[in-house]
Amino acid sequence: TNTISVVDGRKYGVIYTQKSDCSIYSLKWSLNDNFIMASDKDGKIQIYSIKDSNGRVLSKKHSITCHNGSCYCFDISSNGQYLATGGADGFVTLWDYKSLTCIKGIRREKPGCAVTSLSFSKDPTLLAVGTDSCDNNTFIDIIHTQSQKSIHRISNKDMMITAVKWHPKRAILAFSDISGKDRESSHARDDSPSSVLVWNPKG
Repeated sequence: TNTISVVDGRKYGVIYTQKSDCSIYSLKWSLNDNFIMASDKDGKIQIYSIKDSNGRVLSKKHSITCHNGSCYCFDISSNGQYLATGGADGFVTLWDYKSLTCIKGIRREKPGCAVTSLSFSKDPTLLAVGTDSCDNNTFIDIIHTQSQKSIHRISNKDMMITAVKWHPKRAILAFSDISGKDRESSHARDDSPSSVLVWNPKG
């Protein structure tokens, strides 16, 4: 889709809409709730203000180019220090959230595998990176945010990682997957086998 809609949770009705120039893959509210951030097909993060000084709603305020190809996912650390983005080019880019300056582009061992999901730990010292399957193997990389290096890898065979999420208080990671043989253009069918798993770095 290329339309962003804001729904009033009290009345369950759409109150604002905004057309984007290209397809939107992921949305998040900014930490101060004044902006909506969206990753898109052009490899960018678009930033929209909910309401500006002129009364305009969902007006585009800024954009940053993150990837050569689609930007599928992004996450914001809970302490407001980092923004991480992942895309079709197989790269993870780490940003300073407040200044929106790039800290580093992290080239994974298999850069051809698209990054499908990202999640910061509570600290946020760790970043979990889920990917599409390639070469009959899929990994979740656990990246140390200060060194920007992978410190652990969870093998998941030929299963595309659809979502990763750290526990809000503990060092426990949940992730979901779907068989690489049962998806079409990286999108799962309704009857595709999938699973939800939990990983504890302490064993």
